[in-house]
Parts: sequence; structure tokens; C-alpha cells
Amino acid sequence: MASKPASTSRGLPMADFPSSSEKSAALPPKPAGKSWTDSQWAGIATTGKSILVSAAAGSGKTAVLAERCAYLVCDANSPCDVDELLVVTFTEAAAAEMKSRIERQLHERFTTGQNDKRLTRQLALIDRAQVSTLHSFCARLIRQHFHLLDLDPAFTVIDGDEASLLTFTPPQPEAAPAAPTKR
Repeated sequence: MASKPASTSRGLPMADFPSSSEKSAALPPKPAGKSWTDSQWAGIATTGKSILVSAAAGSGKTAVLAERCAYLVCDANSPCDVDELLVVTFTEAAAAEMKSRIERQLHERFTTGQNDKRLTRQLALIDRAQVSTLHSFCARLIRQHFHLLDLDPAFTVIDGDEASLLTFTPPQPEAAPAAPTKR
């Protein structure tokens, strides 16, 4: 009988989570002047696999993800273009903040003279970067493939106020008059 691999509390195979020694052996050294924790640096510099960044509010998730995007565009062994990234958030404000931080990271690298020609191109492509809310991403995907879904490409997404107008609440039956009580 085959043994079942050990798993984490989330049910994911342990093999997907390298040990501390494996992480440090596979990752490039942290850049000088940056104060990333080992876990943050692993989130930034891990390539070739999906990662999950889960941490408390105010712990630096947005900074780590923005740095990861810049790392994938500028520093990874096989760098991608900024418009090949897909970054999905829950709010428009978070999406705008993330895009701004990615652009700031690219500008920072540009001002230090790192790979000027490539960075000039990446900065020109920043407006095409796919950084949006989950809803916006899905709507864009549906608009691109509306013909496969047999949908009108001019569809709109209903907002909360419109949805509340469409919510049907059946009328409640009137309460029967109370029976007289005996004294």
C-alpha cells in the first residue's frame, strides 16, 4: 500500500514548501540595503512555481508583492515583461496602490542605472500591466471571449445598489387576529 505524503494544515503536500535550508540554497542573496525577512525574501525571489503570501495586516504584503513583480521583471533568471504579469486585488484602491508601487520599484531600478534599455521599455509598458480587481479581470476576460460564452460584449456588471433593487422579497402573510383570551 502506498503511503500518503505528509501535508500541511491546509492539506497541501509538504513537498510544495521547501525547508529553510532548501529555500536559502535555491534563492539568490538578498540585495544590500534591503531589510527583508527570510520569508519575505522567499516570497519575492521564488520563481518557477506559484506562491501564497498570507500574513497579518500591516506586515508588508503589498511591499513584498510589488517587489516580487519588479524582481520578476528585472532580476529573475528569465525575466518577464511587466505587461505579462497578472496581479489581482479585491479593491480598486489596492489595485491602484499596487500598480503605483510596481512602477516606483521600476523607477528606482532605472535611476540606479540597472539595465537602462530594458527598464525604459518596462516603464513604457506599465500602463498595460494587468493589475486590477478580481471583478475587473473577470469582466475583461469575458469581454475578450464573449463569443465563446454567447454573451453580448456590451454587458455591464451590476453594482450593489442595482442588485438590491432586483432582490425579490415575497410578501409576508398578514398575521391572523389573536384569539380572544378567557378570563
